Amino acid sequence: MSIVMACATPTRVVVKCDGREIDPSSNKIISEDTIKFAQITPECIIGYTGNKQFCEECVNRFKRSIETYNPFDNIDLFQDILAIQSYKIHTESDFITGKWNNKIILWALTYRNTYSSLIDQSPGDKETSLPSYIIIGSKEMGNLDGFETHYQAEKSIELNMNNYIRYVSGILFNINDHITTCKIRV
Repeated sequence: MSIVMACATPTRVVVKCDGREIDPSSNKIISEDTIKFAQITPECIIGYTGNKQFCEECVNRFKRSIETYNPFDNIDLFQDILAIQSYKIHTESDFITGKWNNKIILWALTYRNTYSSLIDQSPGDKETSLPSYIIIGSKEMGNLDGFETHYQAEKSIELNMNNYIRYVSGILFNINDHITTCKIRV
């Protein structure tokens, strides 16, 4: 798995991912159109990278566990599921985003801190030129230009995100430019 992005303003969040899925044992392309996020409810999206089967198993366990409850009120349950299951195989990072208490939130969870604490990147109350964002993906992305160096305020969030994914896909083999999008508005 490779790149998943979430960009948020006080009124909306946009989630995008590339579509390339690589077999970790053979390093061969399995799919060019894999979706790397799950819409838990109409107001909640979880993005993930790493082993697809593990990620989907954790997301499905979370969905079954919360049933009709608000996922944001039960984020500790998702953290527990990730931590308990991570002895098998881990994801590098996950994020959970959407509308909670009539505000857009953007939280990240990482394997490095055993999913024990949330990194809050939620946008403030006012629109700024650069939206709040989280990008999770391949370790090799750490050597590339950051999103903020490519962001152009005169272009839409969606176009900026697409352009960044295209930039990364032009450099890294495990990322393509088959982009899938999901949006939530307040």
